[in-house]
Amino acid sequence: MNMSAPSLMGIVNLTDNSFVAGDRMGGLAVSDVVAAVGRMLSEGASIVDIGACSTAPGNVPVSVKEELARMEKYLPSIFSAFPQAVFSIDSFRPEVVGMAYEIAQGRLGKPECQLWVNDISSGDELMDFAAARKLTYVAMSRAADPFAFFCEFARRAERTGLVEWVLDPGFGFGKTMEQNWDILNNLQRLKEFARPILVALSRKRMIYDPLGLTPENCAVQSVEAELLAASKGASIIRTHDLTLYRQLSSDCR
Repeated sequence: MNMSAPSLMGIVNLTDNSFVAGDRMGGLAVSDVVAAVGRMLSEGASIVDIGACSTAPGNVPVSVKEELARMEKYLPSIFSAFPQAVFSIDSFRPEVVGMAYEIAQGRLGKPECQLWVNDISSGDELMDFAAARKLTYVAMSRAADPFAFFCEFARRAERTGLVEWVLDPGFGFGKTMEQNWDILNNLQRLKEFARPILVALSRKRMIYDPLGLTPENCAVQSVEAELLAASKGASIIRTHDLTLYRQLSSDCR
């Protein structure tokens, strides 16, 4: 995928406790979730990120059994409906990613070109899994200094044989408000790794809390932060607000 301009990543949360109330799709019918994915693609998403276990601060992860059940309910229909789309599996559990990959193999012609692994743990097991299957791997930093984290991660990736990887500085994970904003304001520093930079700022506390807003009513402010990230070198914008991002991005040109 050409990352010379920011690509948009849509968000499908197959959960009942995601931090954005309107984003909880775990109780929807399969046909409704498939329709939601279709809307995201029509609104400009180049990648659709699918997760079934909320990792928002304060949430207790569901069991691996529950996460598997949620994915198994929806993924076959989603993959069948959009065989040419790129899907990212948002999970830190090898069992879940493995099942998604098996479903993709049965539904897509070239799963290695269509499936990404989005691993907030940046753990060895999923790195190995992605490397062995030549999948694109999204590595997220929980460290307050993501530059130092990715220096070490690059060495790990080389040892593992992981060729295609994307870096995510991990806004909202293990960082103070000040650290989050310092990373965003200096995002261009991460371009030194010559890797696509994924930014997941959408509706997060660092956006709404200082303004006295909530995740539900900070869409414009959220997109403004995403546009700042794009101006500083972000390659992929993971957002709840695809149409609004495109509108405000167009207004900035």
